[in-house]
Amino acid sequence: MDPARDFEAELADLKASDMWVNKFKSLNEDLERIVRQKAELASKHMWTEMKKLQPEDQLIIKTWNALPVTYDTLKRVSIAVLTMFGSTYSCEQSFSHLKNIKSNLRSRLTDESLNACMKLNLTKYQPDYKAISKSMQHQKSH
Repeated sequence: MDPARDFEAELADLKASDMWVNKFKSLNEDLERIVRQKAELASKHMWTEMKKLQPEDQLIIKTWNALPVTYDTLKRVSIAVLTMFGSTYSCEQSFSHLKNIKSNLRSRLTDESLNACMKLNLTKYQPDYKAISKSMQHQKSH
């Protein structure tokens, strides 16, 4: 199984399918409409209304996810490309957190522990300390 050949075959098949070509043309039209609406709302300083518009990324991912399983390689490659960092800021921030976590004093962290630490640093997770402490036994009996 050659992923490059699979990708090329799926892409050729997709191009030959009028249904999917039309679906992506429709996606392009929807994206252009949203961009025009955003520009119009921004020129009128209607920021709240602008936030109510469907996010372009959701529309794009939804369209790619609608592809049948027969286009799995094409779908995976496309979503990987679409979800890359839009700028280097997120990547640099992640690397900075990684560097702080894995210092000389903590160089023997397992990949699993490092992954957990990175998730805690990079997400907005807020543990419910009260619920956690209520579920624990505070004093062990003798």
